[in-house]
Amino acid sequence: MAWDKNKPGNVKLRVGRQQILTNNDALETALNRDHNFPGTPAADDGEHFKITLHTPLAVSPTAETDKGFLYLKDVSAKAELFFEDEDGHEIQLTTGGVLNMAGVMFLAGAQDVSGAKTFQATLTMSGANIAMAGAETVDGVDVSAHKEGTAKAQHDGGVGDHTHESTGAEGGILTGSSVTSLFGDWATRTISLDTVYGPETTDGIIHIRSTNINDRNFYILTDSANPPTIERQRVGGSGGSDKGTIVQAIKKGHYWKVATTTGATINATAYWLPIGV
Repeated sequence: MAWDKNKPGNVKLRVGRQQILTNNDALETALNRDHNFPGTPAADDGEHFKITLHTPLAVSPTAETDKGFLYLKDVSAKAELFFEDEDGHEIQLTTGGVLNMAGVMFLAGAQDVSGAKTFQATLTMSGANIAMAGAETVDGVDVSAHKEGTAKAQHDGGVGDHTHESTGAEGGILTGSSVTSLFGDWATRTISLDTVYGPETTDGIIHIRSTNINDRNFYILTDSANPPTIERQRVGGSGGSDKGTIVQAIKKGHYWKVATTTGATINATAYWLPIGV
């Protein structure tokens, strides 16, 4: 039973009637393939059960204003689903039995993203850990020192409100109204021989000035041990000299102490200069 658009022809009524019924049967058979078409009037007549796309197109549709096209095209000898908008932009929707997600960024869930991405508005990143691996640059400045940690964690130690100003390929300097010096305020400290101080809460420099070392030696030890064991500097008095000064950098979290050779005493003043506060 096939549709014939040329029937009924110039035939008698009884013959034409049968041709019309035959054509109606052919139309019903064709429409029933994808549509609800029961043959008796119903409110949902013509609704789709499915959409069957015919043979893949050899060429893309010609774009038309206010129209869009959904169709099949062959890709590697397989029919894949495509959409084309009114401007002729063609998108391949499926590939190899799955959705074609090439170039798509998800709003949620883990995803590997490659290639250059341009954000046209403010990019906000949040979370406990924004991890960066490899050599990352911002406007040509290497910022890879910040990888595997938040910005706050990388700036602990406190240099106040500041900005980074590039001075070339090797990095930048701190600038800003509240960043006037990397050093804090001088503080006078009273010290005793063989007394352990620390651990220090910041990096700093200790200046120890003695006015009486009795022709002996005095020295400073500092490291992470308590008590410290590594001698860093030594000052000796001889030939009537009774003055000496030690200037020693102390690392944050380390201990330090001042000691003398046997029989020596000192009359010393210590000045602490913190770094980064």
